[in-house]
Amino acid sequence: MNLVDLILPKKNKVCFFITARTTWDPNQQVIYASLKDKFNVIVVDGNNVSATNPYRSLKCFYNIYRARVIIFDHSLPLGLVANKHYCINVWHGSPIKKIRCLLKNRFTQQFLDYQSTITDLLISNSKFDSIQMQNCFNVGHEKMVSTGLPRNIYLTVNETELKPIDIYHEHHQIKQMVEGYSKVLLWAPTYRGNSHDFNDPLKLTDVEETLLHRYLEDTNSLLLVRYHKFSSCSNNLFYLHRNIINVSDIKNQNILLRSIDTVITDYSSIWVDFLILKRPVIIYCTDLENYEMNHGFIHDFSSSVPSKVINNFSQVLEALKFPLDETDSEFYDVQYKRYHQHSNAYRTIATIEDKINLQF
Repeated sequence: MNLVDLILPKKNKVCFFITARTTWDPNQQVIYASLKDKFNVIVVDGNNVSATNPYRSLKCFYNIYRARVIIFDHSLPLGLVANKHYCINVWHGSPIKKIRCLLKNRFTQQFLDYQSTITDLLISNSKFDSIQMQNCFNVGHEKMVSTGLPRNIYLTVNETELKPIDIYHEHHQIKQMVEGYSKVLLWAPTYRGNSHDFNDPLKLTDVEETLLHRYLEDTNSLLLVRYHKFSSCSNNLFYLHRNIINVSDIKNQNILLRSIDTVITDYSSIWVDFLILKRPVIIYCTDLENYEMNHGFIHDFSSSVPSKVINNFSQVLEALKFPLDETDSEFYDVQYKRYHQHSNAYRTIATIEDKINLQF
């Protein structure tokens, strides 16, 4: 494949590449919406690469190889020649748990070295975030853009400004979904094990489920549940309750966050984006010790999150019934300043646009 990429001439085209087994992140979506009328843009979905459809697979690779600029948010396929493309990694969040080069037992050294070498630009939320990203992806500071994730724009614009960047028209769908409820909660756990296990991190006992139902009914609250793409629900009966909806198929989580009053999560970094709205975050972890042993964190977990870590479901309900204003707490303030104090997502997009123009 390297020889093909070496021979094929490059076109002044921007390719948004969706890595196989993933969907494209809001970072890619908002950059696409910002650039599609300024450049020759193509979207290549790696999920279309299949041994059963060689023509479609070859077409995907051909479109990637011909593009001078590639914007991706997970990983790039093997076979690209460094310096033949300008590759921009718009990674889908801020690492709290260990990823990539900090989890060398989960990846081959060839994969890690290739992804590091092929990356020309990597974005992050802040200078603090940039240091974590450099370590996770083994890239130098000269390749970093640390002015904020573009997807934060979805949380700060008004509805008129949102419309042209809501490429799946999900805002209206979500507004209809939450209409009539006094409070909207989002439960967004991350995956357990490895990315192929598809286990269920959200398991409640019958008693806990009954208590949850009672709380939702008594307070006229709606619980939205968003699974990680590498997790799956083991109990579809869970969604039969009228106050619980599975929103795992929503393509833009940041548009979803606009309608959320409180986020409940564990080791996911979804709360980092949510901090922008200055709304409550509940960190609920029943398996912290086990998760740390099997996956690990970049820093001490308890000091890396915006609220006190709780480990049983009764505490979750207590936090929902009698919420403390933790948005004014030292925990919350420290994390907000770490990730957002000087961020400017528009500047990040402008930098990406400037880099593309230099290539053309």
